Amino acid sequence: MQPNLLQKHVVDAFNLHAAAGIEAFKAVSAEEPRLSHVCLKFESLAAYAETVKSARELGTVTQQEFKGKQITWCRLQIPAEKNGLKLEWIELVEPKHETNPFNGVTSIAYAVEKLEETVKISAQDGMIYRYQNKHAEVLVME
Repeated sequence: MQPNLLQKHVVDAFNLHAAAGIEAFKAVSAEEPRLSHVCLKFESLAAYAETVKSARELGTVTQQEFKGKQITWCRLQIPAEKNGLKLEWIELVEPKHETNPFNGVTSIAYAVEKLEETVKISAQDGMIYRYQNKHAEVLVME
């Protein structure tokens, strides 16, 4: 995925879903979720590798192993902003053990400090809102 297409996919998902994911969680909890990152998954290792290369043009990249696969974090040089929300992080998941049926954004992640387990809520269009107890800025340091 070329840098301009990667940026478009991430910003489009952010614009369409970020606020809705916060409202979806507030409908079932009193806790206030904090936008963490946008997650992308891939059909192939080649698509993943190409997108990691593109991410290096959009921001600072850090890679780590997690559950036997590589996770690439990208802190965007130019964050996306809308309605008081700010997106600074994207997560690229290596398709090592399972592939995705398409290359692109599969979930929007939020940090909710008091959560003990990850919670997922599906939007009508298939987007997953994922709520976890750590923000990307913490996960990238682990």
